[in-house]
Amino acid sequence: MIRKSLFLIFMLTIVFFLKSFSAITNGTNMDSSGCRKCHEEIFKKVETSPYRHAAALSGCEVCHVESEQDIEDNKREERSLSIPIPLEDFVVPVGTLEKEKQYQVEVVLTDADEKQSDPYVVNLNVEKIKDYTHKFRRLKNIKDVHLEEIEPGLFVRATIAWHTDAPSTSKVEYRLAESKGNGHYTVEYDEVYTWDHRIELNKLGHNKKYIYKVISKDLFGTEVQSGEYKIETDRKKETDNGNESLDEIPLVEKVEFFRLKGKKGIYMRVKTNKPSYCAVTFYAVEQKQEKPSYVHNFTIDRYTTIDACNNCHSFTVSHPVGMRPSGDHVRIPEDLPTIEDGIITCVSCHDPHGSSRMYLARVDFKEDLCLKCHDDTIYDR
Repeated sequence: MIRKSLFLIFMLTIVFFLKSFSAITNGTNMDSSGCRKCHEEIFKKVETSPYRHAAALSGCEVCHVESEQDIEDNKREERSLSIPIPLEDFVVPVGTLEKEKQYQVEVVLTDADEKQSDPYVVNLNVEKIKDYTHKFRRLKNIKDVHLEEIEPGLFVRATIAWHTDAPSTSKVEYRLAESKGNGHYTVEYDEVYTWDHRIELNKLGHNKKYIYKVISKDLFGTEVQSGEYKIETDRKKETDNGNESLDEIPLVEKVEFFRLKGKKGIYMRVKTNKPSYCAVTFYAVEQKQEKPSYVHNFTIDRYTTIDACNNCHSFTVSHPVGMRPSGDHVRIPEDLPTIEDGIITCVSCHDPHGSSRMYLARVDFKEDLCLKCHDDTIYDR
């Protein structure tokens, strides 16, 4: 009697746990009670079938909802971008992405104090990217060119900043004043377009005078350059931080993708709350095909008919799945469910909810089931 009571308590505990379990997808909780409102017939079938699928009793979410981990497992890194200068609003060319794929884009910011943002995730559908040619003006003016900071050390480091009226590249040409026009040096970032520019000149000599000018080129190829300015490395100018909070964590405010007329590939714009270094990673996310089966009115896809099964069952002794019947003596079954116009799945032969037959077979597995796809020559081989 005690043993039966303990067993009953154990089973009630398991049932309670399974009923409490709910998968989370896209931030939305799901449980079986909500499913029953629309799928009462399925529940009745499970409850009355001699052979019932344990997962169907545990909860619909076990098979019908992918968890966040399932989505993570289907991602693979396609490419990454790294913005080598701290910026607050910039545009960067991404290149060409395949239209047939769906992408998940992850953006992480790091400020000058090495404070890092949480990943900012954006889903990208290449076919839906819009043309923004009309949203960007041509570069006309470079203004507010100034020496933002001089920092002495073994060598002197100088930071040059300026502003443009259109997103454009950043380039500084400089030389020693005494060189009289010879021996130019260049520092540039020609793959990042921004309105507020900042470039560091490193390894400058002490007590030297340098002449520099800034050059920018917009998204359409228009180039503008400034006049010449002077740097004297024996002077020190502190960085002007403005109203920036030292405790403020870098945050992504906006990410958008667009095309430009006459330009190949796509572009990405990122806006942040403070100048930050930026790392961008593109992941290709495997898309599940979702087409109605031949028998059910319920949409079933590769996940619910193959991948979910594989979470609990081994395929080592099963009929091959994920393939379309082909050959002289093989046909696509007319009255068994398949996906993607004929691909055989686990539920082609097994009813995932419940059945009157062993192994949850849809028809007699000893003979009739095989003949749904194979002709009777299968027994002559």
